[in-house]
Amino acid sequence: SGKFIKCGGSIDIIQKATTSATDAVPRFTITNPEGAYTATFGLTHVTTATGAITATTAGPLVLSGTASATLKSEAAVTITAGAACVITGAIIKLN
Repeated sequence: SGKFIKCGGSIDIIQKATTSATDAVPRFTITNPEGAYTATFGLTHVTTATGAITATTAGPLVLSGTASATLKSEAAVTITAGAACVITGAIIKLN
């Protein structure tokens, strides 16, 4: 199920789940060998993975929101910075 599209410009798609058990949560894959792409999502964007999620960028990685954010792990968390690591907040709790 689904479509394969090769396009040299913008694409607008409305995608909804199907009743098929093998495609109940439809995948949407973007591959751009030439560089970046822009994606706009509706009110909620959910990514569920059974393996690792990896984001790699040659430039800055910026995650921003207008409400609270949570990073939760059932295992160790490592934060490594090659330069300064700045943590800013009204209250910062460690332990």
